[in-house]
Amino acid sequence: MGKKYTGIPASETKVAHDITKRYILLRGPIISITALLIEQAAKKILKHEPVGPIRLVISSEGGDFYAAVRIFQYVQQLPVAVETVVLDKAFSGAFLISQAGATRSAFPKARFRFHQATVYLEKGNYNKRSLEDIVRVLDRINATQFVVLTTRAHPVKTIFELLEGEAEISAERALELNFIDRIVPKDAISNM
Repeated sequence: MGKKYTGIPASETKVAHDITKRYILLRGPIISITALLIEQAAKKILKHEPVGPIRLVISSEGGDFYAAVRIFQYVQQLPVAVETVVLDKAFSGAFLISQAGATRSAFPKARFRFHQATVYLEKGNYNKRSLEDIVRVLDRINATQFVVLTTRAHPVKTIFELLEGEAEISAERALELNFIDRIVPKDAISNM
C-alpha cells in the first residue's frame, strides 16, 4: 500500500513556505517526503518567530495515507494554532490533513473528496491469506479515517454514508457538515 505512488517524482509535490507571512503551501500529490517537507517548513517558521498562528494552505489530490496521517498528527502537535485553508481541492489524504487545523477554512470554489481506503495491486499471485491481510489493513485505514472525519463533523450517520462511496462535496456542504469553520472571501488570497 505504501507503493501506490512510487511513480510520482518528488518535483510534482510542492511544499513552499513564507517565514514572515507564516504560511505553508501544500500543492500536488502527497508522498512520503511531503511530511518531512512540511515539518521542516514549520520548524523554520517557528525558529523565526515562535509565537503566532501558522496557516497551512492546501491544494492537493491526496496520496500516501501514512504520510497524510503523519502530517495530520504533526499539525495537531505544533505549539501554535494552525489554520488549514483549502484553496481549490483537498482530496483523500489532503482532506484528512485539512481536518487537523484548530480552525479550518476554504475558498468558495473549493472541493473536498473522500472515500474508503483503496489498494492498487501489482500483478502477481494472491492467496486467501494475503487478500485477508490486505482487507485488514484497509479496515484499519477506514476506521482511522472515520474517527478523524467524525471528530468535529456531524451528523455521524451522514459522514458514515458519505464515506461508504466516493464523496465529493462543495465548500458550502463542507461548512454544513462542520468539516470547515468558515468560507473565506475570494479576495482573501491576495492577503496570503
